[in-house]
Amino acid sequence: MTSQCSEKSFELEIKSTDNHIMQEQLQIKCFENEELHAKTTLLEQQVTSLFDKLSSFSHEIFEEHADEPRKKNLSQKIKSNMKLLEENSGLCFQNEKPTEEASYAKELTSVDMPLHARKQLEATLEAALVEK
Repeated sequence: MTSQCSEKSFELEIKSTDNHIMQEQLQIKCFENEELHAKTTLLEQQVTSLFDKLSSFSHEIFEEHADEPRKKNLSQKIKSNMKLLEENSGLCFQNEKPTEEASYAKELTSVDMPLHARKQLEATLEAALVEK
């Protein structure tokens, strides 16, 4: 009975450590998620601004029939805007995975914590029975 109680106690310690590790990982994922969300928001603002500028530049070109050097400059700006759009899409995709992982870790932690508390209570009760 004492060895069973010791085994249970050891198992509880392992689960407690596992829960602590998962909580730390969850906090890290949440922090990473917040950082990615901030980057995504910033990139969305930049993309919106760049689209506005692009629209303005396009209008200017058609209105003024710009010369070749100006067209090349505009072409470079358009390529730069497209690159920013691709980066934004990539960050949005990267943002989805940590969000899913954090949600899954949170679910695991919420399930394991009541189980941990119940097992700890059982171990305490078994220890009390052994003492009597």
